Amino acid sequence: MTDLATLAEFPTPAYTCKQFSSYDRAAKSPTENWFANGDAGHFLRVEQREGRSEHVMMDAEGPARSSGSGPPIRPGRCGSISMAV
Repeated sequence: MTDLATLAEFPTPAYTCKQFSSYDRAAKSPTENWFANGDAGHFLRVEQREGRSEHVMMDAEGPARSSGSGPPIRPGRCGSISMAV
């Protein structure tokens, strides 16, 4: 079962939460493009590796865990997702 006492302890090793989002920057306020949904295809950068383009979605240092991702891939385009740690 669960040891409830461990829920009140800091994790070892310590970690921080990081979140990256490809939200549509056109959504400025409730009165200006609030429901804009053009967030596909926004990446931090594009790197060239072995003759192909890799689109970087997140770049962070330290221990990592991915818990869910909705990749910002444009409809009708194929692709693959890889994670380098």
